Amino acid sequence: MREQEETIKQQKMNSTNKYSFILVAVLLTVMLSSCLKEDLSVCPRPFQITVKVVDADGNDITESGDVEQVIMFVFDEEEKIFKSFYLSASEVKQRKALQIVMDYPGHSLLKFVAWGNLDENVDYSNISDVKELKDLYVRVRSADSEQTDQRMAYSPSDLFY
Repeated sequence: MREQEETIKQQKMNSTNKYSFILVAVLLTVMLSSCLKEDLSVCPRPFQITVKVVDADGNDITESGDVEQVIMFVFDEEEKIFKSFYLSASEVKQRKALQIVMDYPGHSLLKFVAWGNLDENVDYSNISDVKELKDLYVRVRSADSEQTDQRMAYSPSDLFY
């Protein structure tokens, strides 16, 4: 009789151990496979920008072909160069999106400077020489006039800023 009681007691204990093990395994599986909710709003994401060209009246002339090329500079919050882009006339007309990718933690502020239609009648910053915002410049070229003793400025094409 005592042996039967011992056997029953041992079976109950084995059954309890088995259920405990299964419960722990299920809880562990649920905990390891569940989602972790975090606020990812502070993480920088790649973003895209496009160039939109407007005339003096505010009309969108991006697709008109009036802009032959665009040079765009992106500066960080310390006004150091972050990235630069060159867009051809067809890329401007097609509103080509420029991909901006930042490493974590990113920048708190970006400044964009875009110039359009720079030609031989203007002198401007060489893209590779620009390291800071203060390095940017555009100026109309000039030459000595043969008729007068004064300097005359060349007439540039339509400039966009």
